[in-house]
Amino acid sequence: MMCFLSCVWKGLNFLTMRNAEVDIFDAMQSCVQTDWVFKETLRLYSPLSSLPRRTLETVEIQGFTILPNTSITLVPRFVHHISSIYSETHRFDPERFSPTRSEDQVHRCAWVPFGKGAHACIGMHFARMEVFVFFSRLLERYRIQKTDGSLRLDYVPVLKPRKSIPIRLVAH
Repeated sequence: MMCFLSCVWKGLNFLTMRNAEVDIFDAMQSCVQTDWVFKETLRLYSPLSSLPRRTLETVEIQGFTILPNTSITLVPRFVHHISSIYSETHRFDPERFSPTRSEDQVHRCAWVPFGKGAHACIGMHFARMEVFVFFSRLLERYRIQKTDGSLRLDYVPVLKPRKSIPIRLVAH
């Protein structure tokens, strides 16, 4: 957890400067490691439990023929844990998105928390910006401490904590 927060803090630190004009888009472009953290978090905790789709043409996948107009469901949680794409699939490792590893580039649909292609979520870039701004403001004022307990999640209809998140915010 501390490694994650350290990475986020380094990337977002300059966004918290008071009395300074900061262009959020320029700032986000220079937060490369923070972007890896964002992507890795969504790889492990995709907000959508499934993405329903319909085939347009006949497709063959691993010896199975899927006919046109067939309903299919993509489950990001399963895709993001395919061991032939991602190493140590259950481990939090933002560096898997670094240029030297680029595990998300093994297949064009290896990273799909917002869907992919023509039907990808149009809010993806807004969501990214919202997360960056939220954490820059939060980390400006608070330190995040892990508390006892474990995080229990509900996956349907969208990912959310079952009860509470085992953290404490401590003012600087």
